[in-house]
Amino acid sequence: MHAEAFIADMAMALGVGLAGGLVARSLSFSPIIGYLLAGFILGPFTPGYVAQADTIGVLAEVGVVFLMFGVGLHFDLPGLAMTRRVSVPGALVKMALVVAMGVGAARLMGFSVLEGVVFGLAISVASTVVLVRTLQEESLLETTAGRTSVGWVIVEDVATVFFLIVLPLLGAETTTWQALLAPVGGAVLFGVLVWVLGRSLIPSLLAWVEREHSQELFVLAIMSTALGIASIAYVLGLSVALGAFVAGLVVGRSPVSQQAADGALPLRDAFGVLFFVSVGMLTDPGAIMSAPGPMLLVIGIVTVGKMVFGGVVAWALRTSVPTAVMLAVLLAQTGEFSFILAQQALHLGLLPTALYDAVLVSAVASIAINPLLVRGARVVLRRLDSAVVPASA
Repeated sequence: MHAEAFIADMAMALGVGLAGGLVARSLSFSPIIGYLLAGFILGPFTPGYVAQADTIGVLAEVGVVFLMFGVGLHFDLPGLAMTRRVSVPGALVKMALVVAMGVGAARLMGFSVLEGVVFGLAISVASTVVLVRTLQEESLLETTAGRTSVGWVIVEDVATVFFLIVLPLLGAETTTWQALLAPVGGAVLFGVLVWVLGRSLIPSLLAWVEREHSQELFVLAIMSTALGIASIAYVLGLSVALGAFVAGLVVGRSPVSQQAADGALPLRDAFGVLFFVSVGMLTDPGAIMSAPGPMLLVIGIVTVGKMVFGGVVAWALRTSVPTAVMLAVLLAQTGEFSFILAQQALHLGLLPTALYDAVLVSAVASIAINPLLVRGARVVLRRLDSAVVPASA
C-alpha cells in the first residue's frame, strides 16, 4: 500500500472516530459506541469512503499492544492474589458453561459437536480491551469488582492462548508429542527470557534513559520495551497481547513505572480508538438479514447468557451481591481474542463461515451494549444503596 493511502486511512479513522466519540458522549453514551459506528461508516458495507481493513487492523493491533502494556503497568499482583479465589475458578467454570451453551446452539443450527466446541470457545472469552476501557470510564478499576474482573479476564486470556496452541492439533489427522511440546517449550522459554531481562537489564536501561531528562528518548525506550517483548512472544508462538501485558508487568515493577505510564498513555488512547474502529468495520448487516434467528440467538448467549452465568458463578463463590452483579455485566461481552481464535479456526476448517459471522456480529453487538449494561447496573445498585465496595475498604 502507498504511504498516501495509509495516511488517508489513518486520518479518516481517527477523524470519524473523533466525531463518533463526541456524538456518543453528547448523548451520554460511551465513546466506544461512537468508535464502532465510525468503523461501520468506513467499512465495506456502507457507501462512501472505504478504509482498507488491513491498514486499520495493523494499527488496531498496535493499539491492543499499548493497551495491554498499560494494563500490565497498573496491574496489582498482590491484588490479583487476593482475588484469585474468585477470578481463577470463576473464569474456568464460566468458560466451560459458555462452551456447553455454544455447542447446544451450534447443534440447533445443524453443525457438528467439534464445530460447536470451537464456536463456544470463541465466544467464551471476554475482551480485555473493552473491560479496561469501561472500568476506566466508569472509575471502577480500583473497586473489588474491577480488580476481580481484570484477574478473571487475564485467566481467560491465558486459557485462550492454550486453545490457540491446541487448535491446529484438532485439525490434524495425528497428534504428536513434538507438536504438543513445541508451544509449551516456547512459553517456558519466554518466561525465562522475560525473567532474565526484567530482573535488572530493562529497569536499569529505563532508569539510565530517564536520567537523561529527555521525554522523547524515554517514550522511545518505553515503546521499544513494549513492542520488543510483545515481538518475542510472537516469535515463540504466543499471543502479542499477552507479551505486551507481561512487558507492562516488567516495567511496572521498575522505579520509573509512573513516568512510563505517563509516556504510554497518549499512545494507548490514540491507537485504542483504532481497535474499536476496526471492529466496527467488520459489521455486515447482510449476515444478520440472511439468518436473523441464529444471529439473535448467539447475541443472546454472549450478552444475557454470559451475564447470567457470570453472576451465578461469582455469587456461588461467595462474593457480595453488588460485586457479583458488576462482574456479571462487565464480562458479558467478547472481543479481540474471539476474533483471533475464530479466524484461526476458520483457516483450519474447524469453524464454518456461518458461525464465524455469528462470532463477529455477536462481538460487535456485545461491545456496543456492554457499557450500557454497566451503567444500568450501577444505577440499580445505587438505588438499592448497595454500591460496589472499593478494594481498599
